Amino acid sequence: MKKLFASILCLGMIFGNWQPYRIAAASLFFGIMKTLAYTYTAIPFLSALGFPSVVYKLIPYVATLILLAFTSKNSAAPKASGIPYDKSKR
Repeated sequence: MKKLFASILCLGMIFGNWQPYRIAAASLFFGIMKTLAYTYTAIPFLSALGFPSVVYKLIPYVATLILLAFTSKNSAAPKASGIPYDKSKR
């Protein structure tokens, strides 16, 4: 599970399009989904549905994939991604 959560953080960078405020919004969204997954018993509507706890623990990962499917169309990596920094070339 920890490896999957680390990949969600990388997807947050992609969703945020490498812009700090969008990355913060993505992190907030993923944090809310993670909180919802572990506190579903405190919400009467969700606890009354009767799904197994595994289904609720999958919420952050499924929500991430759905969000990424809709927002990754116009995402682009930074131009200097993967290029070593050389001060004399700038």
